[in-house]
Amino acid sequence: LYLKINPQAVVRVKARINEAGDVTVTGITDGNPLLNSAVRGAVTQWKFTPVRDDSGPRCVDTEITFALKLGQ
Repeated sequence: LYLKINPQAVVRVKARINEAGDVTVTGITDGNPLLNSAVRGAVTQWKFTPVRDDSGPRCVDTEITFALKLGQ
């Protein structure tokens, strides 16, 4: 019912990209309880090229915002 009334949703995910480029969700700061699980599952499947500095690849914390329009 909620998604029929409000077909737009924003989910903000706090994530950590490790030295291998794998993503771990460390938190969801805003979101729709009906969508949070799906967004978490999608994000953890992503793979990035890790950030590098002079000492090699390193871990990075970031926030990713999803603006979802449902039913379109």
